[in-house]
Amino acid sequence: MLQGIFERIIASDLDRQTAKFSIRIARMNRFAALRTTDIVCDG
Repeated sequence: MLQGIFERIIASDLDRQTAKFSIRIARMNRFAALRTTDIVCDG
């Protein structure tokens, strides 16, 4: 019983970390896209 609870906690923690990582990458991609459009507009 306890092992199942710990496995669920670990799985949910990994899902949370994966979601945070995906959000971080999405923000970086959005920032990079904004910078490239600025460069194209200035050029």
